[in-house]
Amino acid sequence: MNTPGHSASSENTLDTLRAALAQLELEKQNLVSQRDEALLSSVRHVMMQDIVGDYAEPSEVPEWTWIENNATYAHTWNGNGDGIWEFMLNMSCEFSDIPPKLKPVLEAATRDRVGYVLFHQGT
Repeated sequence: MNTPGHSASSENTLDTLRAALAQLELEKQNLVSQRDEALLSSVRHVMMQDIVGDYAEPSEVPEWTWIENNATYAHTWNGNGDGIWEFMLNMSCEFSDIPPKLKPVLEAATRDRVGYVLFHQGT
C-alpha cells in the first residue's frame, strides 16, 4: 500500500527489515534456550567446610544428614580409610526443611539455573 510520501520500494524495504528483525528475535530466543539447557546440565560444587566450618565426622553434621537424605547420587566409603563423602542434589527436585546454612547455596543454584549441586569435603 502506497501512502503519500512513501514509495512501493520503501514499503518493500520496511517489510524486509521487519522480516529480518523477526528472524533475529527467533535466533535470539533459540540461543537463550540453548544457554538455559546448558546451564541446567551444569554442576556446581560446594566444599562443606566452607558452609559449616570444620568437623570431625560428616555423619555428625546436621547439614550433611539433610544432604544425604535428599541426594539423588551418593559416593561414600570407597574402602580407602575414611573414604569419600560426597552427594549430589538434583535441583529439579523440591526440597523441604532446608537447613539455614544450606538455603543460600540452594537459592543461588536455583537462581543461576544450575542443574546439580555436588557437596564434598575437598577430596
